[in-house]
Amino acid sequence: MTKTKAVTFAYYGGKARLSKSILPHIPIKGRKFIDLFGGRGNLSFAAMQSGKFTYDNWLINDINTAPFFKFLKNLGDRKIEIPPRTEEEFKKLKEMPLTSESRWLIEPYICRNGGTYRSCMQRSAGGFRSPENYQRNLHEASRLLRKHDVKISQLDWRTFLDQQDLNENDFVFCDQPYLESKTDTYLSSDVLPVEVVKYLQNAPFRWLFCEYDEPLYRAEFGEPIYCKSQALNCTHSKQKALPRRNECLWKGPNRRTATVGKSAIPHNKKSAKIYENMSMVELCREIKLAVMEVEENQIKTVAEIRERLLPVLIALRKKTKRKKPGYYETLMSMGLNPNRVRSWFYRSHCAKEAIRLLEKPGTTKAVTSTHELTTIEEELLHQADFMAAAVLKGNYKHARHLAAEYTKVRNMDKL
Repeated sequence: MTKTKAVTFAYYGGKARLSKSILPHIPIKGRKFIDLFGGRGNLSFAAMQSGKFTYDNWLINDINTAPFFKFLKNLGDRKIEIPPRTEEEFKKLKEMPLTSESRWLIEPYICRNGGTYRSCMQRSAGGFRSPENYQRNLHEASRLLRKHDVKISQLDWRTFLDQQDLNENDFVFCDQPYLESKTDTYLSSDVLPVEVVKYLQNAPFRWLFCEYDEPLYRAEFGEPIYCKSQALNCTHSKQKALPRRNECLWKGPNRRTATVGKSAIPHNKKSAKIYENMSMVELCREIKLAVMEVEENQIKTVAEIRERLLPVLIALRKKTKRKKPGYYETLMSMGLNPNRVRSWFYRSHCAKEAIRLLEKPGTTKAVTSTHELTTIEEELLHQADFMAAAVLKGNYKHARHLAAEYTKVRNMDKL
């Protein structure tokens, strides 16, 4: 396939150049092929045009560019007038209604770097696509959409996926707006990267996730399966050497589960009986391995809370103050219970019991007090004092949290 015959449409963040590197990582066959953030479909067109993939259904979803695919699919063999790249033609197309076929199909050709009418027109009449070449490009793309009967959707990404009833036979290509990209195609509120990551971690379907090399994605997905330095052509830099970023690809499902060092003991409901039959030497070895892992996980967890979680929660709270959706609504939209998030910053009862077990009698001290608490009754009384103080100060949310902890320890959940 020569370069001039490849079906591509210029677009900010489009995968025209990277498609050859991405295609080898896509499953050859399956039930549904889904381009979740379709853009202008460069990856989907490359997959369809290659002839290597066999899928029962092809789907493209994008809340912004879905009309482009619908008009393109209905174009057929009809000719469409390709105007010259002039300011007059740009303004004329920009003022056309959103129901206009010409407005959508000419946009990638006449707008700078394949942007939208919110940006500006091409600076010259040159470029890779001549009017005749672009006409052939439109017709070939229309043929591919009709041949594979591609379904076009214009839904929020999560709503779209929830409607598909996906399983391990389905594939989703996820090329969402990049974390630090600044284009005019998406608003920052359209997609929350953290929400996409959490969704993919629990997804039953196969997927590819494309993004720049960010610590967030390495922490959640591990090492990328593909990483290559790319020039940022859409930055319009006046420098001779364009800035570069590492374009990465992650593959899933990627369900990362914790292991217990080199221990051969499975952590399940039968572990207690297994431990009872172990010798002292084996028990000591198992404790040592467990302690090593616990300390490692605690160090990582505390670092994540201190360096990443707490600062980003504080920033989110500031940005959502006196706004809708608010702080708690935003957390809930990501599937995070606010009470659960709050609990990450409190010492658990499990930790208190462990401290009481390990320390000598009479030496256990409460975190919030300087006097010694030698019995559980005294600690509960101390907890009740804090609860009463919170009520008197009118801090009812904190009082309810203290009361919930108090009832759990006292086994008063049924009250």
